[in-house]
Amino acid sequence: MKPYGVLLLSGIAAAFLFCACTISSDSLVSKIEQETVSFSVQQTEQTTAVQTTVVTTTTERTPQLLETVPERAVLEVEPIFQNPELPTGCEITSLTALLQYLGFAVEKETMANEYLFCSYDTAKYTLEDAYIGTPDAEDGFGCYAPVLVNAADQYLQTQKREQKAIDLTGSTEEMICRYVASGYPVVMWITVGLYDMYEELGWTTEDGEEVMWCELEHCVLLHGYDKETNTVFVCDPLNGDVTYDMERYFQIYEDMHRRAMTIY
Repeated sequence: MKPYGVLLLSGIAAAFLFCACTISSDSLVSKIEQETVSFSVQQTEQTTAVQTTVVTTTTERTPQLLETVPERAVLEVEPIFQNPELPTGCEITSLTALLQYLGFAVEKETMANEYLFCSYDTAKYTLEDAYIGTPDAEDGFGCYAPVLVNAADQYLQTQKREQKAIDLTGSTEEMICRYVASGYPVVMWITVGLYDMYEELGWTTEDGEEVMWCELEHCVLLHGYDKETNTVFVCDPLNGDVTYDMERYFQIYEDMHRRAMTIY
């Protein structure tokens, strides 16, 4: 049997310990609640930030085209001659004329040497992939729209401009005229002098793709048309600023598989 004094002291000690534990527990709960609220606020802020990032979008640039095609439209474009520096460089010369029309001070040699992808590797590349040969050589073959699109985009990136090149291959006569009337001259593939187009097998790639080649393949910059007089206005790298019969011109364009490109 414990003495009463000891029991009394034991009771006081127990009460003191109980109060201390109670105060400690309450403080702990309060601290936990505060941290929970703080965590919830942080989570809400993070979630809001994520949601804001997700809904942020950019507007892609698109050509501004007229709704109706007028009977006549002619843009003032200065022709550039491919010779003597680029005897087989009608494609890059026409692209340079387009760039100069848009206000870029660039020369055909710069475009040919620094931005046009060229290769003699016919086992690997087609005219859609590279300029086969080099435009400063007499034995250069040429290239088609995708190659010029790539060259133009690379140059435009160095100038930090918003313009973009676009492959118009497959476009109808009406659509080509719509681009011109809207202020966009169009680089197009025809034949030299609008002679009849004929193709022959040029080579076969290592993947088995047969590449057809037109010996008279030519590339010009269309900068105007007149439906009433059945005339087109063309910057021809071989002949300067010339006019062609509109019907004949678009027939050859059709025969050359409707290859075209521009910059908007």
